[in-house]
Amino acid sequence: MRGESLPLASAPTPPLVSSPTWSGIFCYSRPAGSSATLSCGLQSPARKANADATKRFFDEIEKAAFEAAHALKGVLGNLSLTSIYAPIVEITELLRNNTDMDYTSLLSNILEKKDELGRLCAD
Repeated sequence: MRGESLPLASAPTPPLVSSPTWSGIFCYSRPAGSSATLSCGLQSPARKANADATKRFFDEIEKAAFEAAHALKGVLGNLSLTSIYAPIVEITELLRNNTDMDYTSLLSNILEKKDELGRLCAD
C-alpha cells in the first residue's frame, strides 16, 4: 500500500503502526481527474528526524537573519540613512512575521543604495 493512490470510497482504514522501523502514517487527499483519491504511506524515523533537523536549521537561519536585519535597522536609523533604512525596515517586518518569500529584490535595492553611498563618500 505504500505510495499507492486509492479512490477515496474504497480506501481502507490504515493499520496502526507499532514497528520500531516506522514511526507514523501520513495520508493526504487530492483530486485526481474527476474523483478524489487518498494517498497513504509510512514515515520512517530517519526521514522524520531529517525533516525535523532541516526545519530547525532553517528556523535558526531565519532567526539570525531577523536579528541581523533588526540590528542593521537600528544603526541605519541612528545614522539617518533613510534610503537604505526603508528596505531594511521592510525586511525586518517580513522576517518578524516569518514571511516565506524571495528577498532578492529588497537585498539588491539595499546593495545599490550602499554602493551609491560609497561613491558619494569617495568623491
